[in-house]
Amino acid sequence: MSTPQLVAFASANPGSGEALLLLAERMEKAGRTEEAVQDYVQAGRILPHAPAAWAGAVRTALQGGHLHTALHIAAGGAQKLPHSARVQSALGDALAAAGEWEQALAAYQRAVQYNAALASGWQGLARAALHRGNLQLGLQAARRAVRLQPANPASKLLLARLLRKSGHPNAALQQVKPLPFSPAAAAEECRDVADAADSAQKQASAIERIRKLMPLLQGSPQLFTARRRLADLLLEQGRPAEAAVLLQLALQMQPGSMSAQYALGRAMALQGKTAEAKKLLAKFRAQSRVQRSISRLQMRLGRQPDNVLLLNRLAAVYASQKQVSQAMILYQRSIQLNPVQPGVQHQLRLLENSIPSLPATPPDSSGPP
Repeated sequence: MSTPQLVAFASANPGSGEALLLLAERMEKAGRTEEAVQDYVQAGRILPHAPAAWAGAVRTALQGGHLHTALHIAAGGAQKLPHSARVQSALGDALAAAGEWEQALAAYQRAVQYNAALASGWQGLARAALHRGNLQLGLQAARRAVRLQPANPASKLLLARLLRKSGHPNAALQQVKPLPFSPAAAAEECRDVADAADSAQKQASAIERIRKLMPLLQGSPQLFTARRRLADLLLEQGRPAEAAVLLQLALQMQPGSMSAQYALGRAMALQGKTAEAKKLLAKFRAQSRVQRSISRLQMRLGRQPDNVLLLNRLAAVYASQKQVSQAMILYQRSIQLNPVQPGVQHQLRLLENSIPSLPATPPDSSGPP
C-alpha cells in the first residue's frame, strides 16, 4: 500500500490504531519525524497498551531533537505500561539522551529483566554501564546484545569499545575487523563520542571523529542527528559560524525541528548577526506556542473525545503545520460525529487533494492494514 493510500485509509478509519501505527512507521522511514511523532502519539491514545506506539513516539522525538517531548512521552508510557520491556528501553534511551545515565541504566535493567531477548535493551544497558564506569556489566550486556543480533554492527562496535577500555585491544580488533561499517554503526559512534565529550580536549577530538563519520550517513535520516550533535559541540568550542552551516543543512532535512532552529538562532547571535538571530528565535517561539496549543487541545480531547469543536480546532492546527495525515484523521472523525459541516468537508477535500505530495513507496500485496 502506497503512503497516499495509507493516509486515505487512516483518515477514513480514524479509530484504527493499527493503521496509524503503520502510517507512523512509514513517516519515520521517510524522515518525516514531526509527523511520525504525532502519528505514534495518536496511535498510543487509541491503543494505550501498544508498546510499539510509545516506543516509536520516543524514538522519533529523539530523532527530531525533541528531548523534553521524548522524556514526557517515555514517562507516560512507563506509567501506562510499567512492565513493558520496549517501553522501559525507550525510557532508557530518553534518559540517556538527557545525560541521566544512572536512571537510564536502571530503566535498561528493568527492560532486560522483563524481556531477556530484547537486544536493544542489552545494547542500551551496555552503553549506560560504560558511561557509569561499570565495565564488567557493560561487557556482559554487550556480549548478550551481540549474541541476540550477531549482524548488528552497532552492538559489535560497542563491545569492541568496552574490550579496549578493559585492556583487551586484540579482542576488540576481532570484533571490528570483519564489520561492514553501516550507517547505523556510524550513527551509534557519533552518539557515543558526543556523549563522552565532557572536556574541551575531548570535544575537539569528537568534532574530528564525527566529521569523518558523517559521509557514511549520507542519505540516512540519522544524518540529521549527527549534524545536530556536531553543531552543539562546535558551539561549545566557540565556533558558531561552522555550527550555523551544519544547522542550516539539518533544517533542510527537518524544517520543523524546534531544537535546530533555536540552536541556529544562538549561532547567529554569537556571530553578531542580530537581525537573523531575532528572526529565528521569533520563529522558534511561534512554533513553541503552536506545540503548547497542540498539547492543550490533546489534553482536552483526552477528556472530551467526541467534542466536535475541539476536533476541528486541533485539525486546523495540524493542517497549518502541514501535518496532513493528523488533520485528515481528526476532520474525518468530526464529520462522523456531525455530518452537517460543509466548511469542515471543504477543508478535508483540500487536504485529500494534497495527498499526492506525500512520499510514496511501492505498493505491496498485503492488502488493507
